Amino acid sequence: MGGTSMALSRFLHQSGMQLQGGQQEGNEFQRDGTFDYAFDTDKEDHSCTSAFSKDHLHHLARKVSAEAIGVYFLVTTVGLCAAQGLDLGPVAVGCMVMSMIYTFGHISGAHFNPAVTLGFTVRGRMCAVSCLAYIIAQFLGGAAAAAITSTALSHVGRTTYTCAYNATNAFPTCGVGYPTYNTDFQLWSAVVIEGAYAFALTTMAINLEYQDYDYFFAGLANFGWIAGSGIAGGAVSGAAYNPVVGTVLAMSQDFPRDIWIYCLAPSLGGMLAGLVFRFTADPEKIAEEDHRAKYIFGNMRIFGNNPPKVEPPRSTAKSVRFQLP
Repeated sequence: MGGTSMALSRFLHQSGMQLQGGQQEGNEFQRDGTFDYAFDTDKEDHSCTSAFSKDHLHHLARKVSAEAIGVYFLVTTVGLCAAQGLDLGPVAVGCMVMSMIYTFGHISGAHFNPAVTLGFTVRGRMCAVSCLAYIIAQFLGGAAAAAITSTALSHVGRTTYTCAYNATNAFPTCGVGYPTYNTDFQLWSAVVIEGAYAFALTTMAINLEYQDYDYFFAGLANFGWIAGSGIAGGAVSGAAYNPVVGTVLAMSQDFPRDIWIYCLAPSLGGMLAGLVFRFTADPEKIAEEDHRAKYIFGNMRIFGNNPPKVEPPRSTAKSVRFQLP
């Protein structure tokens, strides 16, 4: 009987240690993997000088890698749909972006658009170092996609180099497609449409993150925005709404005419969305969310003098320890 009691005590003791270790491992995973975790937010927004620490650089490398991969598939899908002249192109792009949000949203927040990144920076969610790293990664991923897809659709990837559209050739262009604005309209029409829809996208992304919506709803919301904006504005502005998409695809085909439109208008729309959020959000809720919405570009403070210290939340679960007899 005494041997049985000792064996039971050892089992319970080992189980308690394993439970405690599992909790610690879970916290470490959260600390390193969750995008809106308070500890990570503090490291990102506290100061741009802290962004060069070893821990932060490793954390940031994971995020920018996710951004580059997501933008790669976004640009590839847009280029292929534009090359074929698909009427359902916005639906295809929406499906791809939705899948990338479900894949990488928990790592980087799934911006996939410099306009969205700029909006989060103005909103106070990112520092300048993180913002710059995101944008560089997005352009690198998009440039790789444009180069590879354009090569695959050019004479290098074709058995016969014919570009005339017919029943057997679904690609009317030799190379990747790219957005262009409709010259039947005034230039300012394209600028307004590109900026307005980028504003809508960034506003949606900021508020989804602010309200801690599940990524399931974020994917559906982005699908709806892409399908709606692409179908509505494509015939006028080209429906890029993204500086990366409007730049790398056109440059791969040596057509730089409209690049400035797709860089300027969405960027302005994204930054305006960040400012509008700061004006329209519930001030009481902002006051409760530590310092995330109170700082812009790292140390450039909007409210207060010193950022409050944010401690990582601790588990409330109690571990039970058993003493061996």
